[in-house]
Amino acid sequence: MKGKVRIKACEFGCGTGQHLVDFDKSPEVPEGWTILPDSEQLPNRVRGMVTVTTNTVRFHWDDCQNDGCIKGKDLREKLEKEQVYGDQLLNFYLANSQFIPEEWKNQRIYFWGVIYRSGCGGFYVRHLWWDARGQKWSWNYGWFEDYWRNNQPAAVSPLGCFIPEHCVPCTD
Repeated sequence: MKGKVRIKACEFGCGTGQHLVDFDKSPEVPEGWTILPDSEQLPNRVRGMVTVTTNTVRFHWDDCQNDGCIKGKDLREKLEKEQVYGDQLLNFYLANSQFIPEEWKNQRIYFWGVIYRSGCGGFYVRHLWWDARGQKWSWNYGWFEDYWRNNQPAAVSPLGCFIPEHCVPCTD
């Protein structure tokens, strides 16, 4: 894990009976990284306030991931039409791990809604993963020059989008 990100468990609407994540709020940035400008982020990323439920996330795999692997920069292009979650949701899960389904332990779930640049100039997205040695959920990152495989899905909205007049229910 590069740098440290502090997460406060109750910055997500705790105590209100609802667990809200604000996707318009900038997440804390890992040390030495910067968030790319809006013009360089994925255009259909989730924005606004979202209530977290057990159905909040759908996993998305590109066909290339099912048959082998795909470079991160190529996967980024293919995700442009998906309603991807940012790592505001990753931070929610790290602070509230009781909401993470057990079956996620064999995945590395990527949150493409916030793309970073490291101090060396590389592009990265963060992911949630189960650290079996430490017996806890943690985060790490994927570099755009690396390959994404079938255990590395993108976290996307199950609705397809959060702009009501443009929403199309998923068919899969």
